[in-house]
Amino acid sequence: MQSMMKWMACAVTLIVATGCIADEERREGANDTGADASDAGPSIEDGDYDPCEGLACGDDCNACPPGTDCDLLPRQCNIEGDCVPMGRATCEPDLCAEVVCPEGEAFCDGDMAYGVHVAECNPMTGQCDALPGASPRHCAEEGLECRDGDCVPPECSPESCTHDPPGCRGTQIRPGVSRYCDDAGECVESPPGVLIDCADTGEICQDGRCMAPEHAPCGDLECGAPCQLCPPGDDACAEAVRDTVCDAAGRCVAGVDPICPGPVDVVVDACGDFEPTADPYVIEEVSVVRYQVFLNVGFSGGCEEHAFVACYGDFVEAEGEDSIQVSLRLGHDANGETCEAVVSERISLDLMPLLRLYQATYPERPDTLEVVLPQDAGAVTVPYLRGVSMEQP
Repeated sequence: MQSMMKWMACAVTLIVATGCIADEERREGANDTGADASDAGPSIEDGDYDPCEGLACGDDCNACPPGTDCDLLPRQCNIEGDCVPMGRATCEPDLCAEVVCPEGEAFCDGDMAYGVHVAECNPMTGQCDALPGASPRHCAEEGLECRDGDCVPPECSPESCTHDPPGCRGTQIRPGVSRYCDDAGECVESPPGVLIDCADTGEICQDGRCMAPEHAPCGDLECGAPCQLCPPGDDACAEAVRDTVCDAAGRCVAGVDPICPGPVDVVVDACGDFEPTADPYVIEEVSVVRYQVFLNVGFSGGCEEHAFVACYGDFVEAEGEDSIQVSLRLGHDANGETCEAVVSERISLDLMPLLRLYQATYPERPDTLEVVLPQDAGAVTVPYLRGVSMEQP
């Protein structure tokens, strides 16, 4: 019986103790994050009881006012002065409690772009330490420029949106590239220009322009003969990709089948009071075929139509010789020519009317007439042609 009594007393004590422990655990389980209102025990507003008053961080404390017994778990004061369950008191200050680490600003170092980097608070120092970020970008290698720590397309400006000057590709002018800034701030290209082949006008391409060759490609060549725009041995000069031939104006041109006219027939009349136009020319070559005199004349031109006229003077008896002479005059009208291309033209002088006049004037004279050419080009002897009527048709 006595043993039964002791067992019941122990059971009652165990139930009471278990209930108190459960109450304590429920209070602590309400907020298990650290020092808060439940950790500090009963409110001290009623009796203004401060369980950690006069105690240091880590000292044991009792959350219940003196004279009460409501807390069976051991407690200690934390650094904030709260009486918290044992093991939850932190006596070291939280150096990062109020520290906010901002993101690091992106920046440029020349063409290198360093983007946004993150920092976090170091609990040992309370300072923000930067975390390793991504490797920087070399903007120039990507055809970009660095701005505000990022690689972006270059801003359009007259300095950055430049033009490519024209150049040469053989005798062809490679059109330049024009660029401009559009409304979106981008540098865009204008449509390409028209391709020009300088060889079409007998010129070469130099520094993106058509220039006359320094030598005369058709100097001694006839119209229609093959020619070369570049001087022999000049490796820096680029020839045309098409065949070049001499045209009637003495130019070495490409891509054309030149019209090479025959000699220009010039009527020879008596001069009388006539004064032909005397624009410059040079007699380059003289030949005689039967009663025709052929003159190769050279002059500056290429743009206007030129005209030649011829006339003869009076018959003159040569002193000490049994011959008659007559002088020819050749006039040249350049029609206000301003171009300076070297032009060569072959003209034909029909002396049949002059020979008829000579026969009628001197029927007993020799069968030849000495014709003195202009510009001190010498004299030619034109004979009567046997079997050819010298009478007017």
